[in-house]
Amino acid sequence: MDELRKILLVGDEEPLKHFVYDLISEKSRSDLSRLTENSKPVLYLRYTESFYDSVAENVKEKSVEILSPYVPFGTVIKAPLSFAEWENSECDMILFLFAWPFNTEDKVRMLKGIDNRITDNPDYINTAYKVVLYHDKYQRTAVNDIVGVGQAMNEAPEKIRQKLKVIGADVASEVLEYEIFCGAEKLVSIASGTSRVLSSFMPINSRRFMKWLEKTEYVEDDYDLFCYLEKEELMKTEMTVSITSFSSVKGSNDVMKSYAELYIKRNFKSVFNLFKKIYTDTIKDICFWDLNRDLENHRKKLEKFCIDNLTKDTLNIKCPTTLSEYQAIIRNKNNCDTRFGELVSELVLTGIKKYILDALNEKRKIIAPFFREHSKIQ
Repeated sequence: MDELRKILLVGDEEPLKHFVYDLISEKSRSDLSRLTENSKPVLYLRYTESFYDSVAENVKEKSVEILSPYVPFGTVIKAPLSFAEWENSECDMILFLFAWPFNTEDKVRMLKGIDNRITDNPDYINTAYKVVLYHDKYQRTAVNDIVGVGQAMNEAPEKIRQKLKVIGADVASEVLEYEIFCGAEKLVSIASGTSRVLSSFMPINSRRFMKWLEKTEYVEDDYDLFCYLEKEELMKTEMTVSITSFSSVKGSNDVMKSYAELYIKRNFKSVFNLFKKIYTDTIKDICFWDLNRDLENHRKKLEKFCIDNLTKDTLNIKCPTTLSEYQAIIRNKNNCDTRFGELVSELVLTGIKKYILDALNEKRKIIAPFFREHSKIQ
């Protein structure tokens, strides 16, 4: 079957193998280690619906086929273990794996080649380029070194950009994106994007799309049954009490709006992670677009959605200047603190769930036309 997306993974042999190890089970790691002990085959990583990954040798093609549930659906990742020039204009994406620690100067010189390729072959501009910063846990590292790894990798993208500009690689500095690989689940967002073969892919995968539609029917149950701890954390009584205290909103021109803004400031990261967890898990089996951009668009929409829901049907009341007046007017007369607690509960128990369902339904309407002529979608 033709894959929707073709990705080339470029990196040094050992870190590249270790990167693949992070996507497969211990047994499959052992199989891969055995198959690559005395040879340097090309690795092909593909998606599997099964919970169990697998590794198989293709002797004729001198390659190894790896099936993993962490590889995005419809994607093949080609990873040559021997050094290979990335002269492949048919790739949708090229991933450059930089295993920490690495020599920045050497990597910058390699990345400069992007300028030459785009200049010599305009088709290369249609390829996405990403640097994947990877902490190779299989390499022995001093305890003191581990502490600085996170900070070093966070700072690396800007250092690389600046060095590329210094050597005149302006195109590379502009087109390169950067990702930090922090676990197998991260591969879905790293490898997401558009495809060159979308039209030919649709007829083949209309059945999978129908299966995905069935999966979306269980999202509501997943939210209600499997996100208990996250929801409890977002509705903690002590947290709402703190937000609705006089000291928290003193000087405010709109008490309820200030409550909402404080809640978002303290909790939106957790709210977004809850959305991201369910949305990504539901969408990954059919995703052929840029998931990172999709999520970023939802970040802004979801924040506005939360603010609107936490201030709906509320009075615009200025905060009194004294604690006693606050108690009398805000708490006793208008019950603002009680109403805010109710709005928080509504948002967490039903609001976020509704937002997720609406987002999935919107996505369905957008992508269904691609499949309609090949399936029974109404």
